[in-house]
Amino acid sequence: MAKNFGQRFVNKSMNIKFMLSLFYVLLLSSCSIVERKTEVIYTADDKRVPEKIINSVRVGKTTKEWLVENLGEPNKVEENEQGMEDYLYEYTKNTGSYTSVFLIYSAESKEQITVTVHFEFDADILKKYWAQETAIPIAE
Repeated sequence: MAKNFGQRFVNKSMNIKFMLSLFYVLLLSSCSIVERKTEVIYTADDKRVPEKIINSVRVGKTTKEWLVENLGEPNKVEENEQGMEDYLYEYTKNTGSYTSVFLIYSAESKEQITVTVHFEFDADILKKYWAQETAIPIAE
């Protein structure tokens, strides 16, 4: 009887150690169990617009010439109430997200937004800029 008790104790102890080991392995490898990816792409006339160019625009430093050289001709040029020129550029912002949890769950979402970026110039130097976003329904 004592031998049986000892054997059961050892078996339970081994089961607990095995379960704890499995738990730690899963915990440490959780980076590969849960995966998330998000990608944002800007396009104009079906051509990709590099984000580094968009991010390099600086108020007080960027000129009209630099903007046209790097982003192309604006979609529209307007004069505002203060007599300054506004250059309007239209882009499509495509955002895609993917999430998966090992073999249990996966989901994908896509969003498409029209972005109109307004660049306001005082003489030839950028005074300010802002963006307006409009969601576009995506047909599945």
